[in-house]
Amino acid sequence: MSAVPVIGIGQVSALGTGIAAARSALYAQNVLPTLSDIKDSTLRLPVFMAQGDFPNELNRPLGMLMHAVEEALEMAEINLSDAMTTLKIGAVVGTTVLANLHDLEFCEKLRDKAPNLDGKPFRDYVDSSPADYLHKRLALNGPALTVSNACASSADAIGIAKLWIESHVCDIVIAAGIDTIEAGPLDGFNALGVFSKAPCTPFDANRSGLNLGEAAAALILAAPGVRKSLCTIAGYANRADANHITQPMPSGGHLESAVRRALEQAEISPDEIDFVNAHGTGTEANDRVEGQTLCRIFGDSLRYHSTKGLTGHTLGAAGALEAILSMIMLQEKRAVRSCRFRELPEDIPVAPLTEDTEIDGNFALSTSLAFGGANSAIVIKS
Repeated sequence: MSAVPVIGIGQVSALGTGIAAARSALYAQNVLPTLSDIKDSTLRLPVFMAQGDFPNELNRPLGMLMHAVEEALEMAEINLSDAMTTLKIGAVVGTTVLANLHDLEFCEKLRDKAPNLDGKPFRDYVDSSPADYLHKRLALNGPALTVSNACASSADAIGIAKLWIESHVCDIVIAAGIDTIEAGPLDGFNALGVFSKAPCTPFDANRSGLNLGEAAAALILAAPGVRKSLCTIAGYANRADANHITQPMPSGGHLESAVRRALEQAEISPDEIDFVNAHGTGTEANDRVEGQTLCRIFGDSLRYHSTKGLTGHTLGAAGALEAILSMIMLQEKRAVRSCRFRELPEDIPVAPLTEDTEIDGNFALSTSLAFGGANSAIVIKS
């Protein structure tokens, strides 16, 4: 399989609005969560919110998505109407939150069989399928697909976009992720007992859980020769272990298989990876399984970190956002330290990066682990 060029990127997150803001905040590492103040939830927990209103005719998340997509298209120097005279352009978007109907008042009325119920909230929900929305809003002439595979959703969206380019289904694909903080996921993760009441500390001996975050991230993938590339998606693989509805497989075997397959597809060996941007949620189980698995693959030379200490866990947007952050680090030839890491636990053999580290800037690996046992790995080549 061939490496697929990435010709444009865009993002909105707690790091700021736009790639320039993300680049600056990534190295400054001065981003902190704020206490949640979410409609329909009484919880007050630290979360990483994107700053801004992002107006949209349907909802704020789609406004965030459009902002990220427009930045990516501008960077790629693509005028869609002109491009579609000769090129087929599709969209694939990963999400978890937008796959659910979050109007709790409407849901309660529906449950209680309220008479004369206004169906507009449901119609808006159907119209909010993010890939379909992009397809209609941008009048795309290629396929549209929304992927909801928990926290691996947008990593898998990138993998599907790569496949569409390789299979000549599309000449250009908008691959994106979008998730925002709503009462449902906030209350749900809190009920699981995995929410940290302080800023999260991935891979640390004293980690106590995750912080949620929100983000929209977009990558423009294109067939070779369409535009000058920023980097390439050199390898992608997904392996599902179905071990548990929320817990990763203790052995990490399917994560290891996904990583090794992505490396094979990229035609490189583990020692050619400059750094790993790990899923690194800050939860006890994830960090232990992922840390041990990465050490088996890369040995004592492993260089890895988690950027979720700066963005929070952005759920379905995490794969796309973290791929973009990995691209920035490859461009800068400098991998960032793992935010707030202090002490190595006994069950993780190698510590994450404690200092910003100069790298050759050739290859990065980004991993995504999801509920239901999904494990995705992306190899990015500068």
